[in-house]
Amino acid sequence: MPVDRAAELEEIRASILAMGSEVEHRLKTVVAAVSLNDPQPLRDVMLGDDAIDAMEVSIEHQGLRILALTQPVASDLRRVLVAMRISGHLEQIGDQVSGVAKRALDLHELDVKAGITERTLPESLVSMAKVALDMLQSANQALTNESIGTAAHVRRSKDRINALQREVFVWATQEKPDHSEHTVLAIDALSIARKLDSIGGLSACIAEEIVFLVEGTVIRHT
Repeated sequence: MPVDRAAELEEIRASILAMGSEVEHRLKTVVAAVSLNDPQPLRDVMLGDDAIDAMEVSIEHQGLRILALTQPVASDLRRVLVAMRISGHLEQIGDQVSGVAKRALDLHELDVKAGITERTLPESLVSMAKVALDMLQSANQALTNESIGTAAHVRRSKDRINALQREVFVWATQEKPDHSEHTVLAIDALSIARKLDSIGGLSACIAEEIVFLVEGTVIRHT
């Protein structure tokens, strides 16, 4: 039975957009939960990681099916390869989001034990979360619209999130460890910052794949 390549390509496109939307929703949930000091959404995100893994596997199977049965070339081939590679980036972002949720939950439990009802995180870390979310949202938008301009915005944002990570490091090293709670806070903040930086870097990788999709140009390492 002949395989409808156009239909298969549209299906894999819909799958990668759905995966991007789900990962973005999870990151948005974590950022909001940290701001509100609400632990339940953090637990939900940690428990839902298998769904992202399943999406990646499904997209890989879709891509291999298209490659095997339709032997696409030129732009169609790029579309399949990009979908498969982006699904890998999104799966890694999902892992980092779960890691942020775990560290944030650790901080919440520390607050409960210490009787702290409101904790002020370093502004640089809060800003990092906003930039990471913006980068992922923009990467998804660039993928949806196949927009080179939006992809370029994501890549430019790498410098901003890297600078914020350095600010978090400075804050952590200057934090006075008068109590063990301060040390734990600094360690968790640094861990969250690393994961947010990774989310930004992976979002930039998605942007680079979009450039390859649209223009056929490889811009990694440039």
